[in-house]
Amino acid sequence: MNTQPFTTPSAVRITEADYRNASRRLAAIFDASPGTNEYSELRALYKLLERYEMDLNFRRPDSNSTSSS
Repeated sequence: MNTQPFTTPSAVRITEADYRNASRRLAAIFDASPGTNEYSELRALYKLLERYEMDLNFRRPDSNSTSSS
């Protein structure tokens, strides 16, 4: 069994449709047992979705900020 932590390659980009599909799949396998293929898939999907959400928040303008021009 591979015990190395999963890391998402920084060059991976997913679409909103990919995000929705991955979210549905993650929900379907959420209770996967450690050491199974589904658990490995769950961890990979979680990291991918986390990266997508971080990138999305980074690109989205902060609605609380005010411009001082």
